[in-house]
Amino acid sequence: MSENDFYLRDEEEHSNFDLHHILEIVQLNWYWFLLSVLVCVSAAQFYIWKTPAVYTRSASVLINEDKKSGLDISQFMDVNMVSTPRNVDNEVLVFKSKYLMKEVIEALALHIDYTHIRPLRTVDLYKKTPLQLHVLDNADTQSFACVLIPLINKRYRITDIVLPESHPAYNQSIDYEQVFALNDTVTTPIGRLVVAATPHLSQAYIGTQLVVRYRPTMDAALYYLGRVTIAPMSKTTSLIQLSVNDTNIARAEDLLNMLIIKYNKNAIKDKKWTTEQTSNFIDDRLHIISKELGDVDGNIEAYKKNNNLTNIAVETGMVLETGVKYRAEHVHLKNQIQVVRYIQNYLHQSIDDIGFIPENAGLNDVRIEDQITEYNALWLEIDKLSSAVSSHNPTLVEYNRTLVAMRRSITHSIDNLVLSLNMRESSLIAKEREMTDRISLVPTQEKYVMSVERQQKIKEELFLFLLNKREENAISMAIVEGNARVIDAASGSNSPVAPKAAMILLAAALLGVMIPAGILYIINLLNTKVYGRDAVKQATSIPFLGEIPFRKYTKQEIFEGKNVVSEAGRDCISEAFRILRVNLDFMLKNERKKETQVIMLTSAVHGSGKTFASVNLALTLAQSSKRVILVDTDIRKATLTKNWEQNPHGGLTDFLSGRVADIDNLIMQSDLSPNLHVINAGPIASNPVSLLQSSLMEDLTATLRSRYDYIIMDNVPAMVVADAMIVNRLVDLTIYVIREGYFDKRMFPELEQIHKEERFKNMVILL
Repeated sequence: MSENDFYLRDEEEHSNFDLHHILEIVQLNWYWFLLSVLVCVSAAQFYIWKTPAVYTRSASVLINEDKKSGLDISQFMDVNMVSTPRNVDNEVLVFKSKYLMKEVIEALALHIDYTHIRPLRTVDLYKKTPLQLHVLDNADTQSFACVLIPLINKRYRITDIVLPESHPAYNQSIDYEQVFALNDTVTTPIGRLVVAATPHLSQAYIGTQLVVRYRPTMDAALYYLGRVTIAPMSKTTSLIQLSVNDTNIARAEDLLNMLIIKYNKNAIKDKKWTTEQTSNFIDDRLHIISKELGDVDGNIEAYKKNNNLTNIAVETGMVLETGVKYRAEHVHLKNQIQVVRYIQNYLHQSIDDIGFIPENAGLNDVRIEDQITEYNALWLEIDKLSSAVSSHNPTLVEYNRTLVAMRRSITHSIDNLVLSLNMRESSLIAKEREMTDRISLVPTQEKYVMSVERQQKIKEELFLFLLNKREENAISMAIVEGNARVIDAASGSNSPVAPKAAMILLAAALLGVMIPAGILYIINLLNTKVYGRDAVKQATSIPFLGEIPFRKYTKQEIFEGKNVVSEAGRDCISEAFRILRVNLDFMLKNERKKETQVIMLTSAVHGSGKTFASVNLALTLAQSSKRVILVDTDIRKATLTKNWEQNPHGGLTDFLSGRVADIDNLIMQSDLSPNLHVINAGPIASNPVSLLQSSLMEDLTATLRSRYDYIIMDNVPAMVVADAMIVNRLVDLTIYVIREGYFDKRMFPELEQIHKEERFKNMVILL
């Protein structure tokens, strides 16, 4: 096998996971594994019993996003203000506020914890404490702990007071123990206290210890706030889930339910406050607007009084109508004046003439018309009479005189009528001018009145709006509700979430397996001894001959091999040596074609089992009808010879030193097999190296080759003395014996070097 092949094989075998070897280690050390598992499981079970069970409680609420009240700006949507829906994330932050949790702590008195010390574990006494402590002087800024022991006759003992570092009496002695009566106010290092009995006080608590832990309310709020989980259930809903882990189920449920109650109470309180503020705001505005509205009404009234106005539109129509009437009268009057002036001019031009005066000329004065008619009638009569009588006719003269007088009277009346008509015309012109002036003032009056009326209308609408909102606000105040509606009250499973007994026990069992496994692994890492054939094959390229299973042998069996290998034996040792014999035959046939073969067994150190292997290998070969001789070449200690039947004729050292010349005298018949013979080492030699280097050793080997099929030489350890290398010049095969748990793995490099340098012929390894 080449060096490259060895390293390839080494890497391949290193990569294989030898489960069988691991199972063997576990089997050999099963009691350690069992003990470790029992200890770890017992410790885990004790931990489970000792640790208080933790339970989970959850609650869910629905945030009313569409509810508005109080000063919410949706109250003023009609005045163009905008409202935004309530943000669920904001409400989550409100739930997580420390001041809200502080109110919960104060409501449930969670800043004081009571626990009962029992043999195996402490029990939380939430709402079941037999004694209740009231702190009178503590300003809720200092924490402390103490032990209360109920006694008979309504008394108790206080002891084991623990103060924080910030307490003024921290550096003073707190070795305090006193007995007081229940319900009495007492003075202690932690201030004035009152301890009262509760309905839960029974005989079972007498003499037992109750641990009381007091902490500031804000500290307790921060503590419980860190244990409560609050989060939206999804991004598409307004549901919020609240959960908490606690050792006491009742406390966990009360904590969540009270948190929801306080949240809604605060929300209602805020809404009522904002509603009250809204009501006050509306009342103030109504008072102001009412006053302003009265002022506007007064301004309109005063202006109309000052300008004699009632209804501008109606009065404007009447003025326009009167103006038209005046203009029509003026036109008619002008026409009449022209007619009258025509007649006036006619009369003045012919004032001395007695002639016809036009009548029915359109004069509106009936009297003058009658005078003209009467005049014309008299003139016609005079005209008729003058044709019949002379001009001096007294009647005609009288008629003419009367006619002249009538004409003058008509002229005078016409002159008076002209004056009267002119006066009427002047009056109509003045009235027309007055109407025109009044019409020109209408836009200004209308503008002022419209401006004031606009203010009046705005203030009226705002006044009515505020009245409406005041009623709505009153309704909101009467029906105000919280922001959150409880969907699921605090509840949960009665199975604890911690400690998880199954997981802890399983982890403990695994730990119980891992501890000895880890120890064995560390021992194996620190142990430099060889264990298993794989360790040998991975460490060296020397051919592996075989392995002999371990068994507890007696000293006689170890050194002599008696009754270890039997021809009919079916035990593992006998089978292992038979396999070894087959492997040996295969190797020898491949190496040499001689009938006799010389095999030497050596090892690294004493106690490796080479003598045991030599005896049983020789016996195994002899049982296969082969003539075998076993030679003890360890002439320093003679391990084989010491435990074998002594040869009276001497041994190997006698022959090599020349004291025995006949080889036959050295050979002894073994009682283990008729085909097995033995040559003892003889007396311990003082010069073993010189004896083994003599030519007599070669002569002995040559003689034995001719008589036996196998010559088995039991030699000294190769790494201790040079004897084995000296004898190796005579052998055909070197079996290097390694004992499991005895051979140091650090010797493999040196052994590999020996093999590469071929200092031992055809070296193989036997484990």
